[in-house]
Amino acid sequence: MQATGEVNLGLRLGGALWRFWLWRGHVREGYDRLNALLTLPNAAPHSKERASALNGAGTIANILCDYRAARAFLQESLEIWRKLGDKRGMGIALNNLAWIACYRVELATAQALSQEALDLHRQTGDQRGEAVALNNLSWVAFFHCDLAQALSLQEQSLALRRNIGDERGTAFSQNVLGQFEATRGNYQKAISHLEESRRLHQRLDDKQGLAWMLILLGNTARKQGDLEDAIKLLEEGIAALRVIDNRWGIELGLYWLGIAAQEFGHFQRAEALLEESLAMSRERESQWGIASALCRLGDVALEKNDYARAKACYHESLSRHGELGNKIGIAEALVGYGRVALVENRNARGTAFRRRRASVRADWRTHVDARA
Repeated sequence: MQATGEVNLGLRLGGALWRFWLWRGHVREGYDRLNALLTLPNAAPHSKERASALNGAGTIANILCDYRAARAFLQESLEIWRKLGDKRGMGIALNNLAWIACYRVELATAQALSQEALDLHRQTGDQRGEAVALNNLSWVAFFHCDLAQALSLQEQSLALRRNIGDERGTAFSQNVLGQFEATRGNYQKAISHLEESRRLHQRLDDKQGLAWMLILLGNTARKQGDLEDAIKLLEEGIAALRVIDNRWGIELGLYWLGIAAQEFGHFQRAEALLEESLAMSRERESQWGIASALCRLGDVALEKNDYARAKACYHESLSRHGELGNKIGIAEALVGYGRVALVENRNARGTAFRRRRASVRADWRTHVDARA
Protein backbone atom coordinates (compact mmCIF):
# COMPACT_ATOMS: atom_id res chain seq x y z
CA MET A 1 0.00 0.00 0.00
CA GLN A 2 2.38 2.70 -1.26
CA ALA A 3 0.39 4.75 -3.80
CA THR A 4 -1.31 7.85 -2.41
CA GLY A 5 -4.77 6.61 -3.41
CA GLU A 6 -4.24 3.27 -1.72
CA VAL A 7 -2.90 4.91 1.42
CA ASN A 8 -5.89 7.23 1.65
CA LEU A 9 -8.22 4.26 1.15
CA GLY A 10 -6.43 2.53 4.02
CA LEU A 11 -6.80 5.62 6.19
CA ARG A 12 -10.49 5.82 5.32
CA LEU A 13 -10.96 2.20 6.34
CA GLY A 14 -8.94 2.72 9.51
CA GLY A 15 -11.03 5.76 10.40
CA ALA A 16 -14.16 3.63 10.02
CA LEU A 17 -12.91 0.43 11.70
CA TRP A 18 -11.32 1.72 14.90
CA ARG A 19 -14.63 1.59 16.77
CA PHE A 20 -15.08 -2.06 15.77
CA TRP A 21 -11.62 -2.88 17.10
CA LEU A 22 -12.37 -1.02 20.31
CA TRP A 23 -15.81 -2.51 20.97
CA ARG A 24 -14.77 -6.06 20.13
CA GLY A 25 -11.75 -5.91 22.38
CA HIS A 26 -9.06 -5.87 19.63
CA VAL A 27 -7.48 -2.76 21.10
CA ARG A 28 -3.81 -3.48 20.54
CA GLU A 29 -4.40 -4.82 17.02
CA GLY A 30 -6.37 -1.73 16.07
CA TYR A 31 -3.77 0.60 17.48
CA ASP A 32 -0.90 -1.12 15.65
CA ARG A 33 -2.76 -1.10 12.33
CA LEU A 34 -3.68 2.59 12.60
CA ASN A 35 -0.17 3.55 13.64
CA ALA A 36 1.27 1.69 10.66
CA LEU A 37 -1.11 3.44 8.27
CA LEU A 38 -0.38 6.89 9.68
CA THR A 39 3.38 6.50 9.26
CA LEU A 40 3.22 5.53 5.57
CA PRO A 41 5.11 8.09 3.45
CA ASN A 42 2.32 8.81 0.93
CA ALA A 43 -0.41 9.51 3.49
CA ALA A 44 -1.97 12.88 2.60
CA PRO A 45 -0.95 15.31 5.38
CA HIS A 46 -4.11 17.43 5.48
CA SER A 47 -6.93 15.10 4.43
CA LYS A 48 -10.13 14.28 6.28
CA GLU A 49 -9.16 10.61 5.96
CA ARG A 50 -6.00 11.24 7.93
CA ALA A 51 -7.84 13.36 10.50
CA SER A 52 -10.38 10.56 11.09
CA ALA A 53 -7.68 7.90 11.41
CA LEU A 54 -5.76 10.14 13.83
CA ASN A 55 -8.92 10.47 15.92
CA GLY A 56 -9.22 6.68 16.10
CA ALA A 57 -5.55 6.23 16.99
CA GLY A 58 -5.82 8.90 19.68
CA THR A 59 -8.93 7.33 21.21
CA ILE A 60 -7.33 3.87 21.36
CA ALA A 61 -4.04 5.27 22.71
CA ASN A 62 -6.08 6.84 25.51
CA ILE A 63 -7.60 3.42 26.35
CA LEU A 64 -4.03 2.06 26.48
CA CYS A 65 -3.08 4.95 28.84
CA ASP A 66 -0.47 6.30 26.40
CA TYR A 67 -1.56 9.89 26.94
CA ARG A 68 1.37 11.55 25.20
CA ALA A 69 0.68 9.60 22.01
CA ALA A 70 -3.07 10.14 22.35
CA ARG A 71 -2.71 13.89 22.68
CA ALA A 72 -0.27 14.05 19.77
CA PHE A 73 -2.66 12.13 17.48
CA LEU A 74 -5.69 14.18 18.53
CA GLN A 75 -3.89 17.51 18.37
CA GLU A 76 -2.82 16.77 14.77
CA SER A 77 -6.40 15.70 13.98
CA LEU A 78 -7.70 18.99 15.41
CA GLU A 79 -5.22 21.03 13.36
CA ILE A 80 -6.29 19.28 10.15
CA TRP A 81 -9.99 19.84 10.87
CA ARG A 82 -9.29 23.52 11.59
CA LYS A 83 -7.46 23.89 8.26
CA LEU A 84 -10.35 22.18 6.48
CA GLY A 85 -12.87 24.41 8.32
CA ASP A 86 -14.78 21.34 9.49
CA LYS A 87 -16.55 22.33 12.72
CA ARG A 88 -17.90 18.86 13.37
CA GLY A 89 -14.45 17.32 13.10
CA MET A 90 -13.05 20.05 15.34
CA GLY A 91 -15.70 19.30 17.94
CA ILE A 92 -14.91 15.56 17.90
CA ALA A 93 -11.18 16.18 18.40
CA LEU A 94 -11.82 18.72 21.15
CA ASN A 95 -14.15 16.32 22.96
CA ASN A 96 -11.55 13.55 22.86
CA LEU A 97 -8.80 15.86 24.10
CA ALA A 98 -11.16 16.95 26.88
CA TRP A 99 -11.78 13.30 27.82
CA ILE A 100 -8.04 12.75 28.28
CA ALA A 101 -7.96 15.81 30.54
CA CYS A 102 -10.87 14.33 32.53
CA TYR A 103 -8.97 11.04 32.93
CA ARG A 104 -6.02 12.98 34.30
CA VAL A 105 -8.22 15.27 36.44
CA GLU A 106 -6.91 18.36 34.63
CA LEU A 107 -10.21 20.06 35.26
CA ALA A 108 -9.62 23.59 33.91
CA THR A 109 -8.38 22.14 30.60
CA ALA A 110 -11.24 19.64 30.44
CA GLN A 111 -13.79 22.40 31.10
CA ALA A 112 -12.42 24.73 28.42
CA LEU A 113 -12.08 22.05 25.72
CA SER A 114 -15.51 20.56 26.46
CA GLN A 115 -17.21 23.95 26.36
CA GLU A 116 -15.61 24.78 23.01
CA ALA A 117 -16.71 21.39 21.66
CA LEU A 118 -20.24 21.90 23.02
CA ASP A 119 -20.55 25.27 21.28
CA LEU A 120 -19.34 23.85 17.95
CA HIS A 121 -21.66 20.85 18.07
CA ARG A 122 -24.65 23.05 18.91
CA GLN A 123 -23.76 25.28 15.94
CA THR A 124 -23.73 22.28 13.61
CA GLY A 125 -26.74 20.54 15.19
CA ASP A 126 -24.68 17.45 16.04
CA GLN A 127 -26.58 15.98 18.97
CA ARG A 128 -24.17 13.08 19.46
CA GLY A 129 -21.23 15.48 19.79
CA GLU A 130 -23.29 17.65 22.13
CA ALA A 131 -24.03 14.58 24.28
CA VAL A 132 -20.32 13.71 24.47
CA ALA A 133 -19.42 17.27 25.52
CA LEU A 134 -22.12 17.21 28.23
CA ASN A 135 -20.71 13.91 29.48
CA ASN A 136 -17.25 15.46 29.78
CA LEU A 137 -18.64 18.46 31.64
CA SER A 138 -20.53 16.13 33.99
CA TRP A 139 -17.21 14.52 35.00
CA VAL A 140 -15.67 17.94 35.59
CA ALA A 141 -18.57 18.70 37.95
CA PHE A 142 -18.17 15.28 39.61
CA PHE A 143 -14.47 15.86 40.33
CA HIS A 144 -15.40 19.27 41.74
CA CYS A 145 -17.73 17.36 44.14
CA ASP A 146 -20.85 18.96 42.61
CA LEU A 147 -22.93 15.79 42.29
CA ALA A 148 -26.19 17.60 41.58
CA GLN A 149 -24.65 19.37 38.56
CA ALA A 150 -22.91 16.18 37.45
CA LEU A 151 -26.20 14.26 37.45
CA SER A 152 -28.04 17.07 35.64
CA LEU A 153 -25.46 17.26 32.85
CA GLN A 154 -25.31 13.47 32.45
CA GLU A 155 -29.12 13.23 32.31
CA GLN A 156 -29.08 15.84 29.52
CA SER A 157 -26.48 13.75 27.71
CA LEU A 158 -28.61 10.62 28.12
CA ALA A 159 -31.71 12.39 26.75
CA LEU A 160 -29.81 13.43 23.60
CA ARG A 161 -28.42 9.93 23.07
CA ARG A 162 -31.88 8.41 23.38
CA ASN A 163 -33.31 11.03 21.03
CA ILE A 164 -30.95 10.02 18.21
CA GLY A 165 -31.22 6.27 18.92
CA ASP A 166 -27.59 5.94 20.06
CA GLU A 167 -27.77 2.68 22.01
CA ARG A 168 -24.05 2.49 22.75
CA GLY A 169 -24.04 6.07 23.99
CA THR A 170 -27.19 5.39 26.02
CA ALA A 171 -25.44 2.43 27.67
CA PHE A 172 -22.45 4.64 28.45
CA SER A 173 -24.61 7.37 30.04
CA GLN A 174 -26.49 4.77 32.11
CA ASN A 175 -23.09 3.48 33.25
CA VAL A 176 -22.02 6.96 34.39
CA LEU A 177 -25.33 7.72 36.11
CA GLY A 178 -24.93 4.45 38.00
CA GLN A 179 -21.51 5.53 39.23
CA PHE A 180 -22.79 8.96 40.29
CA GLU A 181 -25.82 7.53 42.13
CA ALA A 182 -23.62 4.98 43.92
CA THR A 183 -21.39 7.83 45.07
CA ARG A 184 -24.48 9.54 46.53
CA GLY A 185 -25.46 6.30 48.28
CA ASN A 186 -28.55 5.75 46.11
CA TYR A 187 -27.70 2.11 45.46
CA GLN A 188 -31.02 0.97 44.04
CA LYS A 189 -30.94 3.73 41.45
CA ALA A 190 -27.30 2.93 40.75
CA ILE A 191 -28.02 -0.75 40.15
CA SER A 192 -31.01 0.09 37.94
CA HIS A 193 -28.81 2.27 35.71
CA LEU A 194 -25.98 -0.27 35.63
CA GLU A 195 -28.25 -3.22 34.82
CA GLU A 196 -29.85 -1.29 31.97
CA SER A 197 -26.37 -0.45 30.71
CA ARG A 198 -25.36 -4.10 30.91
CA ARG A 199 -28.43 -5.22 28.91
CA LEU A 200 -27.57 -2.76 26.14
CA HIS A 201 -23.89 -3.81 26.08
CA GLN A 202 -24.94 -7.47 25.87
CA ARG A 203 -27.24 -6.76 22.93
CA LEU A 204 -24.44 -4.85 21.18
CA ASP A 205 -21.85 -7.55 22.03
CA ASP A 206 -19.63 -4.77 23.42
CA LYS A 207 -16.80 -6.53 25.25
CA GLN A 208 -15.35 -3.27 26.60
CA GLY A 209 -18.67 -2.22 28.05
CA LEU A 210 -19.43 -5.62 29.56
CA ALA A 211 -16.04 -5.81 31.27
CA TRP A 212 -16.59 -2.35 32.76
CA MET A 213 -20.05 -3.37 33.97
CA LEU A 214 -18.54 -6.18 36.03
CA ILE A 215 -16.21 -3.91 37.97
CA LEU A 216 -18.83 -1.18 38.37
CA LEU A 217 -21.41 -3.62 39.71
CA GLY A 218 -18.71 -5.14 41.90
CA ASN A 219 -17.82 -1.79 43.43
CA THR A 220 -21.49 -0.99 44.01
CA ALA A 221 -21.89 -4.34 45.79
CA ARG A 222 -18.85 -3.45 47.92
CA LYS A 223 -20.39 -0.13 48.92
CA GLN A 224 -23.52 -2.00 50.00
CA GLY A 225 -21.43 -4.31 52.18
CA ASP A 226 -21.83 -7.42 50.01
CA LEU A 227 -18.13 -8.20 49.94
CA GLU A 228 -18.27 -11.78 48.64
CA ASP A 229 -20.25 -10.79 45.52
CA ALA A 230 -18.12 -7.67 45.15
CA ILE A 231 -14.88 -9.63 45.10
CA LYS A 232 -16.28 -12.17 42.62
CA LEU A 233 -17.53 -9.48 40.21
CA LEU A 234 -14.35 -7.43 40.48
CA GLU A 235 -12.14 -10.45 39.83
CA GLU A 236 -14.19 -11.40 36.76
CA GLY A 237 -14.12 -7.82 35.49
CA ILE A 238 -10.36 -7.44 35.93
CA ALA A 239 -9.77 -10.73 34.09
CA ALA A 240 -11.93 -9.55 31.19
CA LEU A 241 -10.19 -6.16 31.09
CA ARG A 242 -6.78 -7.84 31.02
CA VAL A 243 -7.83 -9.83 27.92
CA ILE A 244 -8.68 -6.62 26.04
CA ASP A 245 -5.77 -4.66 27.56
CA ASN A 246 -7.84 -1.83 29.01
CA ARG A 247 -5.21 -0.54 31.40
CA TRP A 248 -7.29 2.19 33.02
CA GLY A 249 -10.04 -0.32 33.77
CA ILE A 250 -7.54 -2.83 35.17
CA GLU A 251 -5.99 -0.18 37.41
CA LEU A 252 -9.36 0.95 38.75
CA GLY A 253 -10.56 -2.62 39.22
CA LEU A 254 -7.42 -3.49 41.21
CA TYR A 255 -7.96 -0.41 43.37
CA TRP A 256 -11.57 -1.33 44.17
CA LEU A 257 -10.66 -5.00 44.71
CA GLY A 258 -7.92 -3.90 47.11
CA ILE A 259 -10.46 -1.90 49.11
CA ALA A 260 -12.82 -4.90 49.18
CA ALA A 261 -10.01 -7.17 50.40
CA GLN A 262 -9.14 -4.66 53.13
CA GLU A 263 -12.76 -4.42 54.26
CA PHE A 264 -12.89 -8.24 54.29
CA GLY A 265 -9.85 -8.26 56.60
CA HIS A 266 -7.41 -9.71 54.04
CA PHE A 267 -4.74 -7.09 54.60
CA GLN A 268 -1.85 -8.81 52.84
CA ARG A 269 -3.89 -9.29 49.68
CA ALA A 270 -5.24 -5.76 49.93
CA GLU A 271 -1.73 -4.36 50.13
CA ALA A 272 -0.58 -6.36 47.10
CA LEU A 273 -3.58 -5.28 44.98
CA LEU A 274 -3.26 -1.62 45.96
CA GLU A 275 0.48 -1.66 45.27
CA GLU A 276 -0.20 -3.05 41.79
CA SER A 277 -2.80 -0.35 41.16
CA LEU A 278 -0.40 2.30 42.48
CA ALA A 279 2.38 1.09 40.16
CA MET A 280 0.04 1.39 37.17
CA SER A 281 -1.04 4.87 38.28
CA ARG A 282 2.58 5.99 38.59
CA GLU A 283 3.34 4.53 35.14
CA ARG A 284 0.62 6.61 33.51
CA GLU A 285 1.32 9.61 35.78
CA SER A 286 -2.21 9.69 37.16
CA GLN A 287 -2.27 12.07 40.11
CA TRP A 288 -5.77 10.95 41.12
CA GLY A 289 -4.87 7.26 40.92
CA ILE A 290 -1.63 7.70 42.87
CA ALA A 291 -3.27 9.81 45.59
CA SER A 292 -6.23 7.44 45.97
CA ALA A 293 -4.14 4.25 46.14
CA LEU A 294 -1.77 5.83 48.66
CA CYS A 295 -4.64 6.79 50.96
CA ARG A 296 -5.92 3.21 50.95
CA LEU A 297 -2.42 1.85 51.49
CA GLY A 298 -2.28 4.14 54.51
CA ASP A 299 -5.46 2.50 55.81
CA VAL A 300 -3.91 -0.96 55.37
CA ALA A 301 -0.67 0.10 57.09
CA LEU A 302 -2.72 1.46 59.99
CA GLU A 303 -4.54 -1.89 60.31
CA LYS A 304 -1.11 -3.56 60.46
CA ASN A 305 0.07 -1.09 63.14
CA ASP A 306 2.73 0.30 60.80
CA TYR A 307 2.19 3.92 61.80
CA ALA A 308 5.26 5.34 60.06
CA ARG A 309 4.18 3.78 56.74
CA ALA A 310 0.60 4.97 57.27
CA LYS A 311 1.69 8.56 57.89
CA ALA A 312 3.98 8.54 54.84
CA CYS A 313 1.14 7.29 52.63
CA TYR A 314 -1.37 9.80 53.99
CA HIS A 315 1.15 12.64 53.64
CA GLU A 316 1.80 11.98 49.94
CA SER A 317 -1.90 11.36 49.29
CA LEU A 318 -2.86 14.63 50.95
CA SER A 319 -0.23 16.54 48.97
CA ARG A 320 -1.38 15.13 45.63
CA HIS A 321 -5.09 15.56 46.35
CA GLY A 322 -4.32 19.13 47.40
CA GLU A 323 -2.65 19.81 44.05
CA LEU A 324 -5.73 18.43 42.29
CA GLY A 325 -8.13 20.39 44.49
CA ASN A 326 -9.97 17.12 45.22
CA LYS A 327 -11.98 17.93 48.34
CA ILE A 328 -13.12 14.36 48.96
CA GLY A 329 -9.57 13.04 48.62
CA ILE A 330 -8.23 15.74 50.95
CA ALA A 331 -10.87 14.87 53.55
CA GLU A 332 -10.10 11.14 53.34
CA ALA A 333 -6.35 11.71 53.78
CA LEU A 334 -6.98 14.03 56.75
CA VAL A 335 -9.23 11.43 58.36
CA GLY A 336 -6.39 8.92 57.96
CA TYR A 337 -3.95 11.30 59.61
CA GLY A 338 -6.44 11.77 62.45
CA ARG A 339 -6.77 8.02 62.98
CA VAL A 340 -2.99 7.67 63.23
CA ALA A 341 -2.82 10.55 65.70
CA LEU A 342 -5.54 8.99 67.86
CA VAL A 343 -3.79 5.62 67.96
CA GLU A 344 -0.41 7.18 68.67
CA ASN A 345 -1.91 9.39 71.39
CA ARG A 346 -3.67 6.40 72.93
CA ASN A 347 -0.44 4.40 72.79
CA ALA A 348 1.55 7.28 74.26
CA ARG A 349 -0.93 7.60 77.12
CA GLY A 350 -0.79 3.86 77.62
CA THR A 351 3.00 3.97 77.75
CA ALA A 352 2.91 6.86 80.24
CA PHE A 353 0.36 4.97 82.37
CA ARG A 354 2.51 1.81 82.40
CA ARG A 355 5.56 3.83 83.36
CA ARG A 356 3.62 5.55 86.14
CA ARG A 357 2.26 2.20 87.34
CA ALA A 358 5.79 0.73 87.39
CA SER A 359 7.03 3.75 89.32
CA VAL A 360 4.24 3.44 91.89
CA ARG A 361 4.95 -0.25 92.31
CA ALA A 362 8.66 0.46 92.79
CA ASP A 363 7.86 3.13 95.38
CA TRP A 364 5.48 0.75 97.15
CA ARG A 365 8.13 -2.02 97.27
CA THR A 366 10.69 0.46 98.61
CA HIS A 367 8.21 1.55 101.26
CA VAL A 368 7.43 -2.09 102.26
CA ASP A 369 11.11 -2.99 102.35
CA ALA A 370 11.84 0.02 104.55
CA ARG A 371 9.13 -0.97 107.01
CA ALA A 372 10.36 -4.51 107.10
